Amino acid sequence: KKYILAHVDVNCRDRDCKSTPLHMAAKGNHIEVVETLLKHGADIRLQDVRPHLSLSLLNILHILNVFNFVLFVKEGETPLHEATDSNAIHVAELLIKKGAPLDVQDEMGWTALHNAAGCGDHPEIVSLLIGAGANRKLKTKLGKTALDLAVENEHELAEKLLRAALD
Repeated sequence: KKYILAHVDVNCRDRDCKSTPLHMAAKGNHIEVVETLLKHGADIRLQDVRPHLSLSLLNILHILNVFNFVLFVKEGETPLHEATDSNAIHVAELLIKKGAPLDVQDEMGWTALHNAAGCGDHPEIVSLLIGAGANRKLKTKLGKTALDLAVENEHELAEKLLRAALD
């Protein structure tokens, strides 16, 4: 394993989404793989690049409440976004400990906190991100804060944590 990692680019990207091995390991909640990749120089800040959707199409999808579709085609996600999408709490903790930027916004303006609050009711990750200093006031391109997304999607625990953090 050490020999292979010493002779490959750990920041290589796949053809379609330009995801790195770190993105895929974070998304799959593979903490040992994440640790190994980080140890061998994986760049924690790299963003993926996915097929582009126009803002007008995203507005239509928003109006129709098709957020789950939007989440699968957004580009610009970091490994921390991927971990929050998957509710991979231990991976998210490790990435934050290793210096993952908390407030990177993808093409739609979503941060890891938006993902944790809006994609699924992931209160442990919401709490982790708040405790690490994630900006709770950032808005998506559609003008939504993480709190707005938690309320819209009826994620009550995330909503309570975000409201308490604003007080």
